[in-house]
Amino acid sequence: MTLLEGKTPAPIADSDVVEAYLAYTGGQDTGCVTSQVLSVLFKEGILGVNVDAYAPIEGGIPELLEAIAAFGAVCLGVNLPMSAQEQFPSREWRVVDPDGGIEGGHCIYAVGFDQDAQTVTVVTWGALVIVTFGWLDKYLDEAWAVLFEPVKAAGALDGIDFDDLLADLEGLPEAIAEAA
Repeated sequence: MTLLEGKTPAPIADSDVVEAYLAYTGGQDTGCVTSQVLSVLFKEGILGVNVDAYAPIEGGIPELLEAIAAFGAVCLGVNLPMSAQEQFPSREWRVVDPDGGIEGGHCIYAVGFDQDAQTVTVVTWGALVIVTFGWLDKYLDEAWAVLFEPVKAAGALDGIDFDDLLADLEGLPEAIAEAA
């Protein structure tokens, strides 16, 4: 099961996403640092999306799965291999390609996992894609727990009061931004 199962996210046009990205990067495709984008989402929002709180996830796959289970979704920064472009039509990133080179940094959103199959479901380029634990072990650069309205609306925080959690985390995003 994934956070998005049975849900229809609010549509955002591709052209609006590209325009916002280019505005953020000064008109060039220079990439972004996830923690910096999360800071902007926290302080100002982008395309009507605001983040209420965020924090880094330290550790490996077990900690990542715990965060997905606890928060319903996790923001991931990956070093996207060239082979991901070729594998995208299959909606599966399973191949770890040690010699294929890196396309660049890329942000994906983990919304579910299957521990038995050792896979994580992510959102990228407007589609759900299955990635293996091995793929993530190789290409994962950073992971962030992000609290925002879709997490609350999806009921992802089972048994946790969203507003109480935000009160407990007050000041954390600013501390993270200052430390970066």
